[in-house]
Amino acid sequence: MTLPVQDQLELGKINVANVYRWIGDPRFGRMTLYVDGHRAGKILLRSTLSYSCVPNVPHSVRVRLWWFLSPRLNIIVEPKGFVQIEVDIEREASVPIRMWHFLIHPLTCLSIKVVSR
Repeated sequence: MTLPVQDQLELGKINVANVYRWIGDPRFGRMTLYVDGHRAGKILLRSTLSYSCVPNVPHSVRVRLWWFLSPRLNIIVEPKGFVQIEVDIEREASVPIRMWHFLIHPLTCLSIKVVSR
């Protein structure tokens, strides 16, 4: 959707940081960002991807690493505002439980959380 120039000044931003601690080839640690079901770009290791979006509208954000996905995160961005999001693997559980989660629930095994607005 193309917006008039005046409306582009009012866009909000979704900043997504890939904080995954990957020890292998960095190319294999990139995550793919999806906003509202559409691919928005690749997030390199330890970097941030900034995505401009229409404000005051609910947006669904999700990331993918290989065939593993995060749960959908629904957010609303204010005009000229931003939402900072961090993505990683689940770190709360022990390694064997995380491996089991990756095997049994690959569609929700990545972590996505809002850090600041």
